[in-house]
Amino acid sequence: DKRQLGETQPGLVRMEAAGSVDVWATLTKVVSAAGGRVSVCMGCGSVINDQYILRVAPDMEWHAACLKCAECHQFLDETCTCFVRDGKTYCKRDYVRLFGAKCDKCGGGFSRSDMVMRARSKIFHLDCFRCRSCGKQLLPGDEFALRDDVLFCRHDYDA
Repeated sequence: DKRQLGETQPGLVRMEAAGSVDVWATLTKVVSAAGGRVSVCMGCGSVINDQYILRVAPDMEWHAACLKCAECHQFLDETCTCFVRDGKTYCKRDYVRLFGAKCDKCGGGFSRSDMVMRARSKIFHLDCFRCRSCGKQLLPGDEFALRDDVLFCRHDYDA
């Protein structure tokens, strides 16, 4: 039973991926050049003979009809944000839902502007960062203890 007191530190949430390369991709519509190099669609594997090619990052090219979110199958085009993970493309909503940071208390996601509280490898919404015993919200500067991955205020930790 390791016990450790810490002082709360506010912070901004950051997207992180464990063990995988994530790419935030900008889609570019490219006009195909006749007689140039052959482009192969990452979605269907066929040669792209269309007038337009959707390029994701520097080296992934798609037919406009093949570039879809792997989860919800929404078509992705040059007007939306596309994310790539393990060779699969995702719309922003599904990418954040599947791979974004989640609060260790409520399981909810974070927006870019959310302030968060961190304790070791745990991350919490400000309102979720509370003592398990008394329910007191722990604020920046408050002392707390994390015992068996459970938060306690200084008073309840010492009791």
